[in-house]
Amino acid sequence: MNQNPAKLWDIHVDYVSRPLINNNKIYAQPGAWDLLTGRPTGFTFTRSYRCGIISASGNLPVFRSGTIGYIDLQESNETRNYGGTRVGCRINALPGGGLALIPNGRSLCK
Repeated sequence: MNQNPAKLWDIHVDYVSRPLINNNKIYAQPGAWDLLTGRPTGFTFTRSYRCGIISASGNLPVFRSGTIGYIDLQESNETRNYGGTRVGCRINALPGGGLALIPNGRSLCK
């Protein structure tokens, strides 16, 4: 067994959110990169706020962006917002199985 495996890739990226591995990509604001090669995918990620942690199911990243921000990865790379409640500063949005469970995250959050 090789104790020191070779790096597949190593790049410098100025991201402003915690990275999220979803399928074969790494997502972090402002973009996404191929997990196996490190090459940019052409995906652009913007949102109203930088705070809050991204969570995702296979096709739906959700995050804080004023209210609940999301991107339908099957449809486009456009950030959309859904009003009425907002995601908190920690992971409290759990998408999966066609649902997004998101309790109100307003308490103790500015």
